[in-house]
This record gives sequence, structure tokens and C-alpha cells, in this order.
Amino acid sequence: MPETVDVVENDTELNRYEIVHDEGVAVLEYRRRGNRLVLVHTGVPKEPKGHGVAGKLVAAAVADARSHALTIVPLCP
Repeated sequence: MPETVDVVENDTELNRYEIVHDEGVAVLEYRRRGNRLVLVHTGVPKEPKGHGVAGKLVAAAVADARSHALTIVPLCP
């Protein structure tokens, strides 16, 4: 069976990066504060947990921040 390719989308209206799976939507929520990208929360549905989905979301956020000269601020509320 072919491996599923995770496509990360940046939903700027909801302020989150997301990957849509049959099991649900994995998200990395963020807030833009000037030249900062504040990473607020990561949530992954039960089924794809342990398959690097959260890491893919973070990698997309880092790449996006780098391309827009933003500083990443991790936040654990």
C-alpha cells in the first residue's frame, strides 16, 4: 500500500498550520506578533500519532518563518 503524503497548509484565517487526515485534522496553532511567529499549540488526532505529523507541522512553520524573516517563539500556555 502506498504511503500517504502529508500536505501542510497554512490557514491564515484560523492562524494554524494543518494536515488533513481521514481521522481528523492535525494542527499547529500560532499567533503573529510583529516579526514574531508565536507557536501556541499542536494537536494530532489519535491515529496518526507517532508518525511524525507534529514534526512536519513544526518544520513547515520554521520554513515559513525563515522565508518571511520571522523569529519563532515557542509558547507553552
